[in-house]
Amino acid sequence: SYPEQLHGGINANWASGSSWSNPITIRGHAGERVVINPSASGDFFDIIYVAPGQASFLSFENLEVTGENLQMHQGGNIMRFEQDARVIGCLLRNHLPLDPYNGQPFPPHSNGVLAGPNVTVHNTEIHHTLYGIYLSKDNSMVENSYIHDTGGYGIHSFDGGNDPSTGQPWVCAHAPNIIRNNTIARPGLNGPTPQTGGGMVVGQTNGSQIYNNIFLDAACAGCTGITVYNRTCNTQVFNNTIVGNPICLITGDTAQNTDIRNNICFGNGQDIQNNGSGSTINANNPNSRNPRFVDPPNGNYRLQTTTPRSDALDAAANLSSVFTGDITSPTTGLVRPATGNWDQGAYEMEVSGGG
Repeated sequence: SYPEQLHGGINANWASGSSWSNPITIRGHAGERVVINPSASGDFFDIIYVAPGQASFLSFENLEVTGENLQMHQGGNIMRFEQDARVIGCLLRNHLPLDPYNGQPFPPHSNGVLAGPNVTVHNTEIHHTLYGIYLSKDNSMVENSYIHDTGGYGIHSFDGGNDPSTGQPWVCAHAPNIIRNNTIARPGLNGPTPQTGGGMVVGQTNGSQIYNNIFLDAACAGCTGITVYNRTCNTQVFNNTIVGNPICLITGDTAQNTDIRNNICFGNGQDIQNNGSGSTINANNPNSRNPRFVDPPNGNYRLQTTTPRSDALDAAANLSSVFTGDITSPTTGLVRPATGNWDQGAYEMEVSGGG
């Protein structure tokens, strides 16, 4: 365990890799996990920080990074990268100190990962942060990760800035991000009141993909499983399982050409709410129909293949002709078929005569 920061503005002189074939890797030995747990007084903005232009092609692997001994500053981050970084097999968590007046946890103030362009987060767990992952730019990917008990969105894929040439917000200007094969549970928990958020939000990108994810139990009033925000174009939202949120999925009134297919909505306060233009909404499980998961109380959201058989099996459109990403179903490891119907939701099941 290391009681210190790795901060490019304070104590870390980062070396730079030359490419992803030749990165600089910071990792624990196989079978071990290095714990970075700073012990200091005062506000902390970032625990691991790579400053703009300081280094590229850095890979952080098999690390546990925690702010449990700190009062993380509002707007701080457990990890912050401006470009070209990977986070693989890590655990990132924040401290929730108790309010001395009521004994309840303070809302989390810091993000798990704040990332610029060309960042990958893979097979990582993040919890008790403000946003789990805040993608402020484009060409990034979050996959195979578990993000839970956040104060705001589990994943915030949204610049929020303005085009300097016009002074107006960016409109569909950023290259796509890919969000796939993740589970995001209980966003909005212990967040500030009133709190907006939910599983994830995507905004200002063109062509982002959100697929094979599970979005569960957003804890704040008005939260969504997925928000496709304003000034966002050509977003593909395919084969997600969205359960127990106030709103299943919503599109903003200036979202354009959102493709929403093959998702399971169930047990949410409201079904899909489409306010955008040019949206395709097809082959989704309606919120009122029970898709018959195997064992939801124990986290098994696969579809039931025995009697009573799930109506979501073989009920989805085959998107092989339009899908550009890896369409392997998480956990089951089954590739969605090239012909014939797919199964709705995040899991493709092996059943006779269909998907």
